[in-house]
Formats: sequence, structure tokens, C-alpha cells
Amino acid sequence: QSGSEKCSTLFYAHTFWIGLAGTSMETLEQGAPFAQLRAGAIENWEASLGSAVSAGDADPRFELPTGKDGSTLFTMGSFPSEARQNLAGIWNEDCHYGGFEHLGLSILQTEISDLVAHTVRCPSDLRPAERFRISPLLITQEQFDKIHIAFFFDMRPFVKQEAVFGILTTIFVCIVLSLASVAFSADANNLVLNPIERMIAKVNKIRDDPLQAIKMADAVFEVEEANKHRQRRRSTLRAEIVVRPRTWRETITKAYQAVALCLQTAESSNQEEAAAETAILEKTIIKLGTLLALGFGHAGVNIVSGNMSTLDSAGVNAMIPGVCVDCVIGYVKIRNFSTATEVLQTKIMTFVNQIAEIVHGLVN
Repeated sequence: QSGSEKCSTLFYAHTFWIGLAGTSMETLEQGAPFAQLRAGAIENWEASLGSAVSAGDADPRFELPTGKDGSTLFTMGSFPSEARQNLAGIWNEDCHYGGFEHLGLSILQTEISDLVAHTVRCPSDLRPAERFRISPLLITQEQFDKIHIAFFFDMRPFVKQEAVFGILTTIFVCIVLSLASVAFSADANNLVLNPIERMIAKVNKIRDDPLQAIKMADAVFEVEEANKHRQRRRSTLRAEIVVRPRTWRETITKAYQAVALCLQTAESSNQEEAAAETAILEKTIIKLGTLLALGFGHAGVNIVSGNMSTLDSAGVNAMIPGVCVDCVIGYVKIRNFSTATEVLQTKIMTFVNQIAEIVHGLVN
């Protein structure tokens, strides 16, 4: 193949069976000797179009279409000797296809080294998708039923290539579906499953030891304060980056700060809880557990844990037998409390609670 010439090997369909078709086998046997090819005609055709066409001495009866530059648009090549012998054979292969009798020959009736491994004598030897029939259309129905010429094309190369593309398409679809399922599962885990598992774990901890709710509240408070600090830091960085640098060192420093700000913003956005409802539930559980622990105190921990550990009833049993506890009772007095009340007025409770928080934090 050279230039714009088309070679027969570029096509995925090749003629493999040629013959006559009709409703009467007797009519086909009478017309077959006049339609079959001769060996001399095939040799002359190959000589004119296969090798001599480039020399300019081709038989004018077999002229091929040419381009603007005078070169042929198709390069026919030559037949293998076995195929040439089969093509020049007698049309004596009787086949039945599509409600018509067929009489002709198959080029693939014998094995050809490196070319034909599976012999085909009749079109019915191939699957429906692997064959394609061509017959004349510009004749009457009566003429068509009586006798007409038929060509069958071998579509196996095309079917094979189509099967390869089908497999690749299936693999591509499987990969896309797998990635989509992974992405969907990740979103479901982040938005639903992981928050629910965290809430269950916290409820179990509070059920076993209600005082754990206070520690959970402290941990959440620390995280919130750290986020507020990072937010203030990012606001400061934005204000510093807006100021025009004076030296190249300041330019490099501000570029580094801008990159760090982008990374911190991306990390912060990834850490934000997308499901506000689950976050509210999680914080509500911690707050309820904290209020429960503060309301009952250390002495009522057994009552709370005893009622939450039993699943037989939804009722609350406050008459759970108590246990003996060895303890040291300390007395804390706020000096000049009346004076402090006069001065602080409505803020006195905040003052008392702050003192109590300090004392409770120091005493186990």
C-alpha cells in the first residue's frame, strides 16, 4: 500500500462463496456452466490489474478507478494458488439458504497455509453474524425466484474486531461502575455510616460510665477552640498577603503563606462535617450525657449506669440499692459572698460556677 491506494486487506469483509440461487435446482444446474469462471480469465485479470497496472499496459476492459494524480485507488494484489484453483473450479456445491437453492463454489473449501484454517463449503457453515449476502435488486420478483447470482461475504474479521471492542467497552463500563460505587460508598460512609457509628460508640461509653460525657464535651470544646484559632490565623494571613511586598524575600514569604493558606483552607473544608443533622445529634448526645452526669453527680453514677445498662424496660428505676463509699468531705466557703453578691448582682451565679468548675477540676 502506498499513497492513497486501498488494499483489500484493509477491509473486514471478503467474498468467500459465489454461485447461482433460485427455487429450482434443475434451472441452476443448467445455468452454472455458463456463469462459472475459467482459469484463463482469472490469470488475465491478475496480469492486467495485479502486476501490469503500474506499468501502464493494463487491459482496458479491466481499468480501475484512478485519482487526480493518475494512480489507482485500489490495489487488488494476487490470489494464493489454492484460492485461484478453487475460484476456477466447477460450481457443484449444493447449498440451501434463505428458502432458495444455491449452486456454486466456496473459495474457502480447502485449507490454505497461514490464511485458511477453518474450511467453509456452504454459507450455512458460518453463523448468521459472520456472513453477508449480496444479490441483484434491479430484476423482477419472477426473475429473482427463477435464477439470480449470489455472493456471500465472510464477516468473521469484522465480527472479531467488533467482539474486541465489545469486550473493551464492557471492561470500561465495569471500571466506571466500580469507581462510581466506590465514590458512592465513600460518600455514604462519610455522611451516614461513620457519624452513626460514632454516635453509637459515644452512647455506649455514656451507658457504661456517664462521667465520660464530661470528657467528651471537653474534647469537643478543645477542637472547636482550635478551629476558631485556625480561622483567626487564616484571617490574619489574608490581611498580610494583601499588603504589597517591598523586597524579593517578602515576595517569597508571602507566596509561601499563600500556599499554606490554600492548603489549610482545603484541609478545613475536607474536615467540615457535611451532614449537619448527624453533627447536631452527636453534640446533643454529648450535652445530654453531660447534663445527666452533672445532675446526678458522682454519687448517682451507679443509678444512671444501672438504668441504661438494662434493656428490659424503658422506665427509670431510681430505687436501685446504693453502695458504701469512703470519702472525704471538704467545705469550700467564698469569703465576703454577700459583698460579692451586692457588686456582681445577676453575674453572681457565673462567678460561683467558675469557682465550682475550678474546684471540681482539681478534686477527683
